[in-house]
Amino acid sequence: MILCSMDDIIMSTTQNAPKFINLKTKAFLVIFLFMFTLFFLFWGISGDIAYWDAWIYMIVFSIYETFLIRFLLRNDPELLY
Repeated sequence: MILCSMDDIIMSTTQNAPKFINLKTKAFLVIFLFMFTLFFLFWGISGDIAYWDAWIYMIVFSIYETFLIRFLLRNDPELLY
């Protein structure tokens, strides 16, 4: 079994992306995949969709990440490469 880190997955996702996908799309795609992974980690381990602590964390974290990506896209897009 080969284990890989989250960085390897993110880098392979962004490096193998088609050329027509712009930076904004790639950035939000990576964040979506990360949030999707967190979703399954939180609710897969707890076994209950009513795990309210995870819902609060996901909401706050997704709002923070959205504003962070928008800020970086406007002010320093090279940092996202």
